[in-house]
Amino acid sequence: MATMANIKISSTATASAEDAVIIVGGGLAGLTTAYELTCANQKVIIVDQENEANLGGQAFWSLGGIFMIDTPQQRFMGVSDTIELARKDWLNSAQFDRLDDQDFWAVKWANSFIDFAHHGMHDYLGKLGLGFVPTVGWAERGDGSASGHGNSVPRFHVAWGTGPEVVRVFLEPVLKAAENGLVQFKFRHQVDKILVDESGRACGIEGKVLQPSNKARGVESSRESTGSFSFHGRAVVITTGGIGANRELIKQMWPSERLGQSPDHVVIGVPAHVDGRMIKIAEDSGARVVNKDRMWHYTEGLKNWNPIWPNHGIRVIPGPSSIWLDAKGERLPSPCFPGCDTLSTLRRILSTGYDYSWFVLNRNILEKEFMLSGSEQNPDLTGKSIFLLIKRLMGGQEPVRKFKEHGEDFVVRDNLQELVEGMNKLRRDGAPELQYDKVKSILEDRDNQVANTFSKDTQIMLINNALKFRGDRWSRCVKLHRILDPAYGPLVAVRMNILTRKTLGGIQTNLKSQVLRNNGSVFPGLIFERYDPSSKRRHGWGFSLHWSLPSLERTIGPKLAANLAQISVDKTIRQGGSGFLFLNAATCEKRYHVIPKTRYLRVSRQRLNEFLTEGIDIQYGKRLESFLTLGNGNIEAVFDDGTSVEGALLIGADGNNSVVRSGLQMETTQLTPLPVHMLGVIRHFTPEQAAPECLTDPDGRTSYEALVGISYIVKDPEKDIIPTDDRGKVAEMKKRAQGFAEPLLSMVMDIPDDSHATGLHLADFPCIPWNNLDGRVTLAGDSAHAMTMFRGEGANHGLLDAALLVDQLKRMYAGEVSPVEGLGIYEAEMQERNLTAVLKSRQAAIDAHDWSAINDQSPLVAGRVPPASAFT
Repeated sequence: MATMANIKISSTATASAEDAVIIVGGGLAGLTTAYELTCANQKVIIVDQENEANLGGQAFWSLGGIFMIDTPQQRFMGVSDTIELARKDWLNSAQFDRLDDQDFWAVKWANSFIDFAHHGMHDYLGKLGLGFVPTVGWAERGDGSASGHGNSVPRFHVAWGTGPEVVRVFLEPVLKAAENGLVQFKFRHQVDKILVDESGRACGIEGKVLQPSNKARGVESSRESTGSFSFHGRAVVITTGGIGANRELIKQMWPSERLGQSPDHVVIGVPAHVDGRMIKIAEDSGARVVNKDRMWHYTEGLKNWNPIWPNHGIRVIPGPSSIWLDAKGERLPSPCFPGCDTLSTLRRILSTGYDYSWFVLNRNILEKEFMLSGSEQNPDLTGKSIFLLIKRLMGGQEPVRKFKEHGEDFVVRDNLQELVEGMNKLRRDGAPELQYDKVKSILEDRDNQVANTFSKDTQIMLINNALKFRGDRWSRCVKLHRILDPAYGPLVAVRMNILTRKTLGGIQTNLKSQVLRNNGSVFPGLIFERYDPSSKRRHGWGFSLHWSLPSLERTIGPKLAANLAQISVDKTIRQGGSGFLFLNAATCEKRYHVIPKTRYLRVSRQRLNEFLTEGIDIQYGKRLESFLTLGNGNIEAVFDDGTSVEGALLIGADGNNSVVRSGLQMETTQLTPLPVHMLGVIRHFTPEQAAPECLTDPDGRTSYEALVGISYIVKDPEKDIIPTDDRGKVAEMKKRAQGFAEPLLSMVMDIPDDSHATGLHLADFPCIPWNNLDGRVTLAGDSAHAMTMFRGEGANHGLLDAALLVDQLKRMYAGEVSPVEGLGIYEAEMQERNLTAVLKSRQAAIDAHDWSAINDQSPLVAGRVPPASAFT
């Protein structure tokens, strides 16, 4: 998915068409995008070249396998998985080798996806109503090396209902949004061009209206035009998929140096509309297209005996037991075993000069180990039929039997001599005849290895490994036996074709799905952020906004200010209740209840960030390394990826350990460590444990997640050290919660032991003057005045910094003051205000851990008096 312009969020549901987001492509990615936008009450136009029957695209035909990490299904099946292992497997498999160029963002997307697959995806899909079968699939079992390609453990979760169910959980709410006027569908509209305005922003699309079609889902439709169209919107999102059905593009982009000569014969694994047209159209509009030569085609393709689209192919998802021969009759070497290393096997097959290979097996292996990819080939899983599922486990699948009876790639015989003769009748492209004696020798050598529980045959080792996994033992792998044993016959040979499927390259985007140009830019006026949007830091901690609200509202303007209350995480606070409550943890008795004298809003870091940055071009993942003053009066910021950018003003808002601050001339740039440690976990609460009226999102969906934190004075540096791993941090929290009264005790003790935990060594930075290099560099927020959270004022001071800095920037750009004068006014007020604030916050952190020190004069509970500058 790629976004060609920023999506500005608006609260109105009756926006004109030009206020809509245009989504090109009605497949799963398009529906997911529409779902998320309509949840935010945004208007959407979905444009697709096919008819309504094809909503959901290729995902409808899929098995619905989803890569997830450390899930309940894995644990149920006895699989121990970790994000660290999954990340290693992914990166070892991807083998990114263009890190300075085409793979720069690919690596970031990979890591972001892995984070989501580990924490977030399972719950996200579960809330939508998607369930999974209890077993977990083990795809790409590896190349035989712990440091090489493949999945160390099973990770593919098959949706209960397969692809159609994955589509349904997104399609139904989108159709409901269409009934409410938020979504328009424009079927049979084929995009030919992306419209770009004078500023370089994608503002619309144009193309042809295609002849109406009543073709069934997946059937090739006419491309005859009946007219033209042009739509304008505030953003264009491209969700049209890859090139899997475009044979000419596959040939054009085929990486011969890596995979060998492009195959002459293939079967097509996706409908004809998966044509890759939008990739070239986006490229012509200025988008950067990367890794065109990277693609993924399967080696176990069958010609569909009952096709839906042209040259329709079905992939066999094999168990590990079939013997794999190339077109010359040679057994494929390790790691080219069924289900292990697709691209290595593809390369090995094509190296023979022929584009097909053979599986040799028997009836027993066929019935249990042949699974056909595709929702229509799995009626038990797709139809959610327990009866058919049991029938499959007892005697195989009916679709496999039909392929055995009708499929042109199958040979079934009672003896090996006749089997080889049948295989030779299916030779093509002048391949040599298979020699019976040679095939017999290969099978007998293999069969001789099954007499013992140990073996020198690598494939036998693979089978024994699979049988240790109960999911394979139950449904995907037969017990070791002799393939030539008549008791398990008849014998079966299957000609395996190359099956086209996945595009691994495409339009390059950053982690906000903003399309990048060839020079790496998004749009002018870039903002750089070192944290990726998926960073745990963004999701965890919250802010209490009170006296800074008037300054924030006047800075962002009335339209945004009117929607500010929507991002509150606590309705009762928004309605005027709550505040800062201080309890005796041993008794749960209330000691102090500090209610701010001004309006009060509690927000999460993530939601505030999304609210304030919507519509702003931010370059994520850019970690500042240093900055330089240039002879032309500008500042050059240098990043750790080797890139740099030049500008007139550098504003350092890069946090406690500010790189910008470290490069300025000041008395000290180092943080002052405090004798306080803090541990925190975002944990789930059941509806019975939580107060729903306090934990309801503004869109009406109920959330039961909250931050639980424990802080303590460091008395012994060795005994009070923060553990390095998550389990250790959670255990430390539970140890320190001993003696708490209920419900505080359960809040900590019920935290799952494997939860992600954050540990903080508290430190602060009293705001002191710096040299702003003649009005070219300044600081804001924690970079200038890092403070503890114990007075709930850090975010308020940071937002006031921003408001007052914007005031001076406006005056500077209007010519009312010079940069030296403007920054001088801003810094003088900010430095005086925050020196006091940091010291009060420091004392509050100490007092919070000394019950006897808390009194009416303690900064911990003393009133939060707004600074006078908050009301200018």
